[in-house]
Amino acid sequence: MVSKRDQFRAICQSHGVGLAYAFGSAADRLMSILADATPEPLDPLADLDLGVVFAIPLPQHTAPAHEIYARLHSDLGELFSPMPLDLVLLEETHSLLQVEAISGLCAFEVSSDFRQDFELNALRRAADFRYHFEQYHRERREALR
Repeated sequence: MVSKRDQFRAICQSHGVGLAYAFGSAADRLMSILADATPEPLDPLADLDLGVVFAIPLPQHTAPAHEIYARLHSDLGELFSPMPLDLVLLEETHSLLQVEAISGLCAFEVSSDFRQDFELNALRRAADFRYHFEQYHRERREALR
């Protein structure tokens, strides 16, 4: 019998995933499922958050991002069933969500160099954006007073 981790790795490789991060409140649960462990019961409203980065950037793919997402979500959804999967294409999100994802657990990497490059770039972009994000929230709080 093929382990969940091996199935997960095969799905990632067949879809060209370069990185996959388990993050959010159920990150440990996702990793337990991949380890073929029986995780403790969780809030029935919780989902598994999985962020992915493709080895070849999405704009260079021949298929549109929504088709790539649908195929990957279908394959991974079956693997993690009955838990609902919240799949995030990290290349399509802002740097703050990317940093949240990389703060989670790396479930798959095509290479350590690829992972390091992505994480450093995400941290750089988030650091550049942080000032503007905080300024926006200060202004919103002031407007609500």
